Order: sequence, then C-alpha cells, then structure tokens
Amino acid sequence: MGLMPDYLLAQSSVLGAMLIDANTVGDVVTVLRLEDFTDPTGREVFLAIRELYLSDEKIDPVTVLHKMEAPSPERRQYLLRVMDETPTTANLREWMAIVREQAGVRAAQSVGLELISEGTVTMEQVREIVGRLNGLIADSPGVECLSMEQGILNFYEELERTPQYVPWGIDFLDSGLTAEASDYVVLGGYPSDGKTALALSMAYHQARSLRVGFFSLETKNSKLFNRVFSSAAQVSGVRIKHRALTERDYDLLACKSEKVRSRRLSLIRSSSMTVEDIASYTRAKRFEVIYIDYLTLIQAPGRTEFEQATYISKALHRFAQDTGVTVVALSQLSRPESGKVKPPTLASLRSSGQIEQDADIVMFVYREEPGRLRSRRILAVEKNKEGETGRVPLLFNGETQTFRVDTNGLIKSKREEPEYKQQSFYELPGSEPLPWEEEYDHIGAAPNT
Repeated sequence: MGLMPDYLLAQSSVLGAMLIDANTVGDVVTVLRLEDFTDPTGREVFLAIRELYLSDEKIDPVTVLHKMEAPSPERRQYLLRVMDETPTTANLREWMAIVREQAGVRAAQSVGLELISEGTVTMEQVREIVGRLNGLIADSPGVECLSMEQGILNFYEELERTPQYVPWGIDFLDSGLTAEASDYVVLGGYPSDGKTALALSMAYHQARSLRVGFFSLETKNSKLFNRVFSSAAQVSGVRIKHRALTERDYDLLACKSEKVRSRRLSLIRSSSMTVEDIASYTRAKRFEVIYIDYLTLIQAPGRTEFEQATYISKALHRFAQDTGVTVVALSQLSRPESGKVKPPTLASLRSSGQIEQDADIVMFVYREEPGRLRSRRILAVEKNKEGETGRVPLLFNGETQTFRVDTNGLIKSKREEPEYKQQSFYELPGSEPLPWEEEYDHIGAAPNT
C-alpha cells in the first residue's frame, strides 16, 4: 500500500521549514530520524542539513546543495520546490507528528511481514515481535529535552488548567495523593489481608470517569464480578455463592444493577500473560488505569524470582511513562520473622528492591492485630514522591468485602518516618464512605460494619 500524498507533503514541508528557518533545525533533528523520510532525495537533504547542524555550519540552500554527495540540477530543483511549497514554519510540529506517525506505520508493517515470512514460529518469537510492535506504538525515542524558556511557557500554561488526578474514593488518599496519568503505584499486602478487595473498590470508583482494566492472574472473572456486585449492592457474598438470597437481597441487587452496568470497568483473566501482553491489551482497549493482581505472577525472563520481579517492575514503570496509563500493581509482602510482629515497611516488598525504587507511590494494607480475624486494617502510604505519607484505620466487612474508614479510634502508635524524610499526615478524614458504600438508596441505609 503506497503512501498517502499528505504524508509525502509533510516530509517535504519539514525539509522546507529547515531551509527557510535554520532555527528550526535543532527541533527537527532531535525528533526525526533519517529512515523517517521515504524519498531518496529527501533523505539526502535531511542528512546534509543534519551534518551541517552538527558541524555548526551555516544552513541554507547553497550550503545544503554543496553538502550533498552529488549536487545536480535535479537536486537544486528539489530544494527550490520544497521551499516554495512551504510558505511558513508555523505548522512544523504538526508536520513532524505526521512524519513520525507514518514512519511508525511502515515499521509496524515491516514487523508484520517478518512474522508472516517466518512460517512456523514459536510463542516466544511471537512475544518478541509483539514487544517490538509495542515499542513502535509507544514511539518513545528515550530522549526528551526541555529548555528553561520552554519550561517557563509550559509552567504558566499548566497553571491555567485544572489538574486531573486519579481518584481513589477515599478522602485520606484523595487529599494526600496527587497520582497522575503515567504514575506507577504499588499496593502491597500479606495474603488474605484484603488487598484484592481494596483494589477492586478503588477500580470500581475510578471507573465512574475513567476506563479501567483489572488484570487478575489468579482469580476467575466470575468470582471477581460476584465480589464487585456483592460489594456494590451490600449483599452477602456467601448468600450469593450458596444461592440463598432473600427477597431484600434481590431488591438490593436490582436497585444497583444499572449503576454497576454503567461502570467502565473490565475484568481480565490473565494467567500466563507477560508485560508485553498486558501492554498490548491495554492499548487495544484504551484503558486509562490498569490493576495487576498480582505483580510477580506475570510471566517474565530470568532464572530467579529476583531477576523476574526486577524485569517486571522496570517494564511496568516504563510502560506507564511511555503511554500515560496509570499502573497499579498489587504485590505480596514478605512475612516478618517468627515471633516478630511489626507493621510492614518498604523493605517488606517481596522479591526485589527494584519495586520500591520504580514506584511513584507505595501503599500497604495490613491487619492492625496480626492473626486476629476481625482486626482493623491499616491503609498506609509508605512512599509518595510528590506528596505526604501517612495511614488510616479501616473496618473490613468480610461478608460483603467492603471497607469503611474507622473514625472512632486513632491508630495506637505512629510509625517511624521513612528514610527519605517526607512529610506525614495522620489526621483522620471525615466519615465519608468508601466507594462501595456510596449513595445508599431508599431500600436500605448503609449497614453497620
């Protein structure tokens, strides 16, 4: 399939802009590559301009023509034509974006043809090619330069806009965290302490305004959905499982059905998925926030759990930054030594210290009294690159898998400050319900937990 005329025009317009205004050359050569130009003469012109720029020599049609390997009347006419077709440089950024986009399409087509020509391929080869395609889609050259002049302009432009932070549905987090698109968040917890239930609660709340994907590597979609519906309607999950619903239960479920249906939350059963698989699916579904339950169950290269966890964490962090997707990864915590009962710290993150290093935000949920079934849970923010740390007690209702902030009692003891000396906030929020407990209707008020 041939190139559309507008792509060819964009390429020649970029070259014309550099010939008209040499001040634009620096912006172009740091973004576009030689292979982005399809016309052989256009490539020669770009290469000549880039070499002149790097040599700090004057750039104009005469010097460019002289720099080209074989100056000729045809090349001279080419230079005059692209300048004539480019009366202004005002739209240079748009032209560059078109050139890069089409270059990515051509590269993706090449990768696809390579896969077809291979004949019989292994799943490992397919994953490698999918990873290359993901890199092309992300289109991140890995270098981004911001001058102080442009930084000032960007700063004041940003001040005019209302910041958009990721909502969590918990006052404690919404007031203390400024999580943005492209942040990498880790939610850690011991087994059976409620991290999946809390993550589902957060995802359900965010799905009011954002497209959210919940990747579960160990639980069936039907079980997760039953938890969501049970929590949203405040109906016992045990009665749902045993098909022992009461008339009131049916009324509550019917009342909440439309609200649950409207949430933009997708549950994805994803055993044996790699980071590349998750990235591809996320792009295809255009998720804005994704949850991964849990991190070390993702398939990854490496001979040890440490190597695998390190690879996964780096890849998730890079994916979040490249795409602007907020990634929330659940992580198991290492149990303290026998007989030593103490709250978890950043060192408790299992498998790799890379997780702590990569994460923009690290949260823990754990029992205030380990081993006690009805113990309060503590939600702790242990790392927050752009805000405060702190913790809040939660009451957990296992029957409906819901949490409520406990405003009747303070935490018994304050934790030590993290080593990086962030500010801490210990004020408890008001009695706002958590996401599942919002807007109780006429059928019944919020149950006591």
